[in-house]
Amino acid sequence: MSLFSFFTLPPAHRIRWAGALVAGMISFAAVGQPTLAWDTVTASPNTSEFAQSTIRLSANRFVTVGHWDSLITTPTYRTLERPLLYLTDRRGRILRKQRAIAPFAIESMLYEAVATHKGFHALWADPLLLHHTYRREIWATFDTLGNVIAHRPLTTDTLYSRTQYLDLPGGLLTVGFKGSSSRINQTEVRRLDDSGQVVWQRRMGYWSFGYFIQPLLDGSYAVVSTDPTQYGRINQNLFRFDYKVYRITAGGTVLDSAWVGVAGAWESPFQVKATTDGGLLICGFESPFPASNPRRGTLIKLDSTFQEQWKYAVSDTCCDAETGVEIRDAWETANGQYVVQTVGLTGTNWHEVIPPAQSGQPASTGWTYALPPITRPAAHDIRYLLYESGSPAYGFGQYDGDFFAPQPTNQPDFYQARLTGLPAPAVLDYCRHPPSQPVVTMSALVGDSIRFSVNGALQTAGPRYAEISLVEWDFGDGTPVQQGWDVWHRFASPARVAVRLRLCNNLSCCRDSVFYPFGQPVGVPEVAALPAVSVYPNPSASGHFTVQTSALATGAQLTVLDATGRTVWHDTANGAQTPLDLSRSAAGVYLLRVTWPDGRASSKKLLR
Repeated sequence: MSLFSFFTLPPAHRIRWAGALVAGMISFAAVGQPTLAWDTVTASPNTSEFAQSTIRLSANRFVTVGHWDSLITTPTYRTLERPLLYLTDRRGRILRKQRAIAPFAIESMLYEAVATHKGFHALWADPLLLHHTYRREIWATFDTLGNVIAHRPLTTDTLYSRTQYLDLPGGLLTVGFKGSSSRINQTEVRRLDDSGQVVWQRRMGYWSFGYFIQPLLDGSYAVVSTDPTQYGRINQNLFRFDYKVYRITAGGTVLDSAWVGVAGAWESPFQVKATTDGGLLICGFESPFPASNPRRGTLIKLDSTFQEQWKYAVSDTCCDAETGVEIRDAWETANGQYVVQTVGLTGTNWHEVIPPAQSGQPASTGWTYALPPITRPAAHDIRYLLYESGSPAYGFGQYDGDFFAPQPTNQPDFYQARLTGLPAPAVLDYCRHPPSQPVVTMSALVGDSIRFSVNGALQTAGPRYAEISLVEWDFGDGTPVQQGWDVWHRFASPARVAVRLRLCNNLSCCRDSVFYPFGQPVGVPEVAALPAVSVYPNPSASGHFTVQTSALATGAQLTVLDATGRTVWHDTANGAQTPLDLSRSAAGVYLLRVTWPDGRASSKKLLR
């Protein structure tokens, strides 16, 4: 790792690199019996490659973004950071590898990738990242082949660091921390529009570092930060950072907050995830005081009010506050248990965590398995683990032979591995309550110009704290779409066109409606908008899906077509949820067609 890369990591992550470098990659072939399915290592002579973010683009395609560097011989020992992009398939084969990515500068890096329906977004940063400060950032949009199709600069202060962002209909939601010349930091959440301009920003805490922002099932967001002010300073340069969690809406309103964990301990998160009961998981570590005590990896389960229900802790007698155990990842399983990944000087381990019968009691351990190190010659830092119900999990990261060896001997390379037999994760249905049917008025302004208005006072966004984040009009005459609750449009002629309105909330749940401002085309009856249909998980490598809608009428016909138009599955809906089984079909893109009892039809793309 270069010095540049080392100092851009959050404090806990820098210690992670220095203290926990022995990690492995395996798979669970049976309950608690892991084996390595395969791994792919890409050698790059005289360069080092670092994965910053990995996402799934389709059932058979992943994208990993990050940076690579090569040695520049200077007295100050610096490296040249350059953007890196990998497209790989489920077998680890490289479909595309990009190092020179226009229009970015030579010295730059890509991070925080998020999938979209047309490709993916990623953030770009220049190399002037020192002590969590960004001089310039660009929000880039890529197609499914990894080509840049749009980019816009983000308004960024000199002493500002962003650690995570969420892609919303109509913009971004980011979390990080704002610094000052006196080294006083505040957690900062910002909402950006489609052009990258700030819509609102909220700063919270004092000496606070914001790490994660996680959508919850009620439509709000959990902002997880660390803050030393609950207990105070130990001395001028030593703090006890405690977890502080805020609940915030998409409109920037802070609803409540809570201190979490052990007061006075040094705590830091590695991962945050929502749970099916509306609660939250925080994976990380705690280092009790004094510093001679070993660091413990912790998994903290919070309820929907951010009250601690239980904690699972892992420690090792070999270590101290700087080099103990950390819980890097965890997920809730479909059977109500939890799986955690721990990393320490003794290696990487997997644990099944059984929650207690009552709140306040400690969680217990089911099975435990220690991962053997990957070959050629040692792996470290399983950066990303992608998994879904009924399918293998995929791990991504980089490996090297000797982290402490000088350049160019130390040259981490990108790897990908497949793990099978992992317990199925629970599926969170964020679209259980989609936006309500809109009330729209249409009034003529002049001639063929018409004003369209949505009555926002009567509009429900979905869950309790959800908000409408996108109001988009497609006028059906080939002109660009418009956004807003109140718009007007001049048609070329009073043709019998269909105007389509899309309302999306901040959880990316949308409802489409159709209007005919100049009357119905001949033979087209006046009908209400089609009920919303959702399918999850999608994509599903196992081929097992669930079709759900809040208004799915019994008797609706469900048909799945392959790319050639051949019917591969058919069933009749019977209630709000219908299982869909494509496990015997080949991986690829399929089309689900829902034919309603009144003869209307809607469709949705499935990725197997």
